[in-house]
Amino acid sequence: MQVRRTKQTTHTALATMTRRRMFGRGAVPLGVAAALAACAPGAAQQGPAGGTRTKQPVTLRWSTWGNDKNPMVEAAAKGAALFKEKLPHVTVEPEPQVSTPGGQSWRDKILAKWLSGTGPDVSGNCCASLPDWGRQGLLADMTPLLKRDGKQVPLSDYVEALLKTWNTPERGQFALPMYMGTFGLYYNRTMFRRKGIPQPGANWDWNRWREAMVRLAEPDQKQWGWYVAMNFPRPGISIRQNGGWQVDLKDNTKAAWDSPEALNALQWMHDRMWQDRTMAKAADISSLGVSAYIALSQGSLATLTEGSWILARWVKEAPEQADQWDVAVLPKGPARRDTGATIDGWAIWQGSKHSEGAWELVKFLQGDQWQELAVTIVGHQPARKSWQDRYVELTKKGIPQLADKNIAAFADGTKKDYARPEQFFKEDNESKKVWSATVSAVFTKNEKSVVDAFRAAAQQVNAINAAAR
Repeated sequence: MQVRRTKQTTHTALATMTRRRMFGRGAVPLGVAAALAACAPGAAQQGPAGGTRTKQPVTLRWSTWGNDKNPMVEAAAKGAALFKEKLPHVTVEPEPQVSTPGGQSWRDKILAKWLSGTGPDVSGNCCASLPDWGRQGLLADMTPLLKRDGKQVPLSDYVEALLKTWNTPERGQFALPMYMGTFGLYYNRTMFRRKGIPQPGANWDWNRWREAMVRLAEPDQKQWGWYVAMNFPRPGISIRQNGGWQVDLKDNTKAAWDSPEALNALQWMHDRMWQDRTMAKAADISSLGVSAYIALSQGSLATLTEGSWILARWVKEAPEQADQWDVAVLPKGPARRDTGATIDGWAIWQGSKHSEGAWELVKFLQGDQWQELAVTIVGHQPARKSWQDRYVELTKKGIPQLADKNIAAFADGTKKDYARPEQFFKEDNESKKVWSATVSAVFTKNEKSVVDAFRAAAQQVNAINAAAR
């Protein structure tokens, strides 16, 4: 009895501490979530390999991607019906990811449910949250099942770096791809034509790009040559194009943006913004009162670094402007060609009571039937290399306004293995706060030099990660 009371006391204390941190900071401390998942009332004590393969009726909760107004709702309903045909004894209940206005985000809602011993069996997520969930032990290790059912999952068809994003020695493979959107160079056709400048193509490099920016930009008239958001993933593309990295490839406790290659890339971007005045600032875009992609189609931007995931949204928002723009591969950097890739994936909750059914659903979400639904209804770019040409074909067929667009520009990085996902530090949340603060000082306010600020920021990040070892 004494042992039982001790376990319950521990669980209660951990839950209280975790909820305070979760809602106060938006993240669960490493190790705490794993302990909670293991001792939560009714939680499964094993990962997916501990499930059964019987034909007993099973109901799975599937936290899909997007809110209740997202086209994923339609795709998920059709996907669940197809899955039911394959496994009649398994019922899948899709759940849109709805945040409360002015209150809890959908991520916090799911965390709260998991920490109380309930919640979706399978969840989609992206960005930093999915690696965070995996590192915290909230997500099941799929490695044993991949070994068992490896022939049913097209692992060799994915960009290797994407799979590695969701894999650690401690937690194994805790997610598989949902989709992998890539970045291209959107451009305003009319602006190029008026200036007599050849439109961007695969032969563009940084020099040709800058020359075009200078000719196209008229900042006093609210017209700029280029815009890219300065959050962590997007400048990382330019850094890699110049031969650098943001995180040390061999040690994720160390920043690498203080290398000469990385600093030179950041300086190049800073010069476009503050020296040439060809690159728009975030405040410039905000002053227009529209999104960056609408600003491009309206003629305020000549080029824009952005992803494949905005295609369907853009056409829906501004169908009358669809003839104004097109897309090309990103210009090649001094060191190599590179583009960014999203890290949207599917994961199984560690506490699922229906782990085998959840695994069957994740396998289904890697297959051809689901890929076609995700492309034609949601507009997702598949993570599978073999699906890139089909993606281009289906996208143009499904959205007639895109029939003349160079959608193949997005497929190029996946097919040729130069699309790379965002990098992550061991102490990622705190490290990227340092990045954001440095970007603000250097790019937004122009109050510190690139070299001094980012070298100091690298030292600060190294200290943060060293203290957490």
